[in-house]
Amino acid sequence: RNSICTTNFKFSYVSNILVEKQLRNLERNKSTGLDDLPSTLLKDSAKYISKPLCHIINLSMSTSVVPAIWKFAKITPIHKAGPTDQPDNYRPISVLPTLSKILEKAVHEQLLQ
Repeated sequence: RNSICTTNFKFSYVSNILVEKQLRNLERNKSTGLDDLPSTLLKDSAKYISKPLCHIINLSMSTSVVPAIWKFAKITPIHKAGPTDQPDNYRPISVLPTLSKILEKAVHEQLLQ
């Protein structure tokens, strides 16, 4: 039996208030991604950057296009144990740009609802 989904899903616009809240909740000691924007800077400037960032997030959600720099992670090898000259003794740590995580949270919240 084939079931057909007849419900359409559409993202809602996020508010400046939500974006500012996400920025203010950032942890100051997080590593930076390839964009090199420290979370401290984003947190401290939340009041001023929330409106333009909100526009970028809403545009991304309405067009299904994520800014290119937000798609790439900074990868750092972390030594686990054993000889340091063996590649198998390392595990990769991937750090995405903080702004991409804010977009991810906005999408995640709407998908959960």
